[in-house]
Amino acid sequence: MTLAVAGCASGEPAGISTDVLVRAVATGTSHSCALHGNGTVSCWGLASSINGGGNEILAPAKIPGLIVHALAAGPQGNCGITPDGHVRCWGRESFTVLKENGMPLDGVMALAMGLTFGCATNAQGTYCWGKNDLGQLARPLTLTDSPAALLAQPGFTRLLGAGQTVLTHDGKDRLCAWGHNGTHEITGDDVTLVYTTPQCGTVPRVFQLHVGADHACVLHPDGSFACWGERYYGQLGIGGGVDDTADIPPYGSDTRLSDGVVQLAAGASHTCAMLADGAVTCFGLNSKGQVGPGANTTAEEVRTPAPVTGFAARVESIWSGPNAQHTCAVVAGGKVQCWGSDSDGQLGDGVTTHDDTRFSHGPVTVKL
Repeated sequence: MTLAVAGCASGEPAGISTDVLVRAVATGTSHSCALHGNGTVSCWGLASSINGGGNEILAPAKIPGLIVHALAAGPQGNCGITPDGHVRCWGRESFTVLKENGMPLDGVMALAMGLTFGCATNAQGTYCWGKNDLGQLARPLTLTDSPAALLAQPGFTRLLGAGQTVLTHDGKDRLCAWGHNGTHEITGDDVTLVYTTPQCGTVPRVFQLHVGADHACVLHPDGSFACWGERYYGQLGIGGGVDDTADIPPYGSDTRLSDGVVQLAAGASHTCAMLADGAVTCFGLNSKGQVGPGANTTAEEVRTPAPVTGFAARVESIWSGPNAQHTCAVVAGGKVQCWGSDSDGQLGDGVTTHDDTRFSHGPVTVKL
């Protein structure tokens, strides 16, 4: 998931302090971060994505002096929303996101990190910064990048997601998108591969919005969901055989699983769903164990939703992101378990060396 927000809990588990309890997780390419109940953040994995260091693999540890109420992970860094409504970023680079006038972007309500850029929303609209090679900043391609946050879409946005494309939803029925259209995330046009202005359509009853690298999903309040974009690995959850790989144009078709879905998590090329009974099922690319043990196959593409088993307790939330080939779950008691790629210790299991071939099919407990 491109946006990790500290949600309001109905009650904290007895005996667990807020500095231990985990509310949310953000997953990057080679690292992960956890948001604790008191606003502190712990990160683990490749040092360069956490503290600007080199290739050292770091065990889970708190980020000194950082308090946020939401966070998101990019490929080589992270950003969070501070208590004063600013966006503070750390990792390969550390900075506060500024607007063109040199003042901090303020009043931020939502945050997302794409593959090479970031976006955030406030009362004025959606602002983006970073690369613009695919129109991610909603500017002509003559602008290659911007360190300053540029207003990409005026107006209120309730839901925000980003991969190679930016998607927003107003909380009513208006979904807009801009950026990369090579997998039909924005329109079904086979000719227009980049949109530098928002393209909007009608998608009612949206409860959650999740964006992978090249696909997007919306979750409806009745537990159904719809995904569109890249279908090559089966990450849209609509089944089909090995020949059913054509991209699906907006806005997909409503899909139901055995039980109602209460949360989705979109990874780089896989998707996971948490069901009403706490079960988790995944589908899509499985080259690094992203789909989990229930896939029971060595195939890279898993088109039939497969169960993830081996959790230490009932799953309360699931998290992934467009830069990630792994997924993490917060289980009852506030602990974190992750599965998928572990090339740089992003599963938090205590490894100390880099290994591109290392992964876990099933959940392993993060050593927070």
